[in-house]
Amino acid sequence: MAVLYKRPLAVFYLPEPPQGFTALRDFRTLAGEKQPSRSPRLEIETRRAQQRREAALDIADAIGEEFPTFRISTELAQDPVAVASRLRQTLGVSLEEQFAWKDQYQALNSWKRAVEHAGVLVFQTENLAIRDARGFSLALQPLPIVALNSKESPRGRVFTLFHELAHIALRASGVCDLHDQTGSAREIDRIEVFCNRVAGASLVPPASIANTLATLNLERETEWSDAALRILADRYSVSSDAALRSLVLAGRYPANAYAARHVAFLKAWDSDKSKGGRVPYFRRALGWSGRRFARMALTAYDDQRISSADVTEYLHVKIKQVEQIRSALRKEDYAETA
Repeated sequence: MAVLYKRPLAVFYLPEPPQGFTALRDFRTLAGEKQPSRSPRLEIETRRAQQRREAALDIADAIGEEFPTFRISTELAQDPVAVASRLRQTLGVSLEEQFAWKDQYQALNSWKRAVEHAGVLVFQTENLAIRDARGFSLALQPLPIVALNSKESPRGRVFTLFHELAHIALRASGVCDLHDQTGSAREIDRIEVFCNRVAGASLVPPASIANTLATLNLERETEWSDAALRILADRYSVSSDAALRSLVLAGRYPANAYAARHVAFLKAWDSDKSKGGRVPYFRRALGWSGRRFARMALTAYDDQRISSADVTEYLHVKIKQVEQIRSALRKEDYAETA
């Protein structure tokens, strides 16, 4: 029954149906596509994210863990670049650290770790089509949620992460479709443009562009071929689209020429799964649950605050894979401190 209805078993023993789940109001789709109705799979992923958050709050109370409060707040009237600067300061990731990341997966995991340390739970969806959503956020307090589509490229997920953080900072929600139609008077368009600009300026601070272009011998570049963009994108561990967006914000690429290339980048989206190979199930499960939540569940399990049945349900794995997740987290902790 629980499997059929995609609900925890305990739900069916409650005296009445649970209330208080937050309806999903913010999710990202491809630019130019008509906003679809929410798919059944998206509904399931939303419920799972909220259930994990509720479990995290219960576990935190049981083990005496306190969460930092994500205190960044903003309004549409504020300068997106200033908001991005405050966001980076809160996350505590320097440009030097960002430039030292060896690949896109290290960049994604490093940003997710910083965001979770700042008081946001970061999950990945289990089996959600890109056409349904690139990601979504729930601006709850404490522990707001960002969910990223695991089928999106790592660099695409990084941009989605920051876009959704901007939504949480706004305490606002709306349909997110990666568009940049600045001529619309619709509130949702204003929010989307704002969140995209905050995300772009967070990942590629405009004040750093001049020095970076000089370092890469790109200061005289004007046409910005795909090859030149890739060089800049690799420096910041972002997508070519995000790199081009940063050039627009820095006044080094015409805004009116950006839209067509932006759509082309999105249409050429590639998950690069053929290059990455098959991901072990326990690693996928770790992505679904998020590092912060997984560590909390393991702590509660070790302290006998929850049972083996609880921890396997929370992490969506079998008991032998719980130890694989534990080992993976230990290796990450060692790499971070080494």
